[in-house]
Amino acid sequence: MSDLISYADGGAGHCGVDTSIDGALYVQAKLGRLQAAAFNVIAAAGPNGATCDEIGAALDWAVYLVRPRATELQRMGKVIDSGVRRNGARGRPVIVWCLPEYRRERRP
Repeated sequence: MSDLISYADGGAGHCGVDTSIDGALYVQAKLGRLQAAAFNVIAAAGPNGATCDEIGAALDWAVYLVRPRATELQRMGKVIDSGVRRNGARGRPVIVWCLPEYRRERRP
């Protein structure tokens, strides 16, 4: 487990269970590439930003692979919650991620 960078420091997270640790070790080796791919989709979306569903669709990834990358990028200060919400694949409002320069006030 010492090879893992903590989630708080932008590494792959785990919940202390053996299968979770194994998954984090697997992802950690390619984490920079995964984060860069997610970041590039968000950056390309410009001021419109992108939801995790939209990022997943653009990269042909399952959304469960996208959500941790978005949170890691947020913790690193590379992306922010835009304050805007769009309906996700399940019809519920979800965060629209964007670059910090595109921050908007959250709409009620």
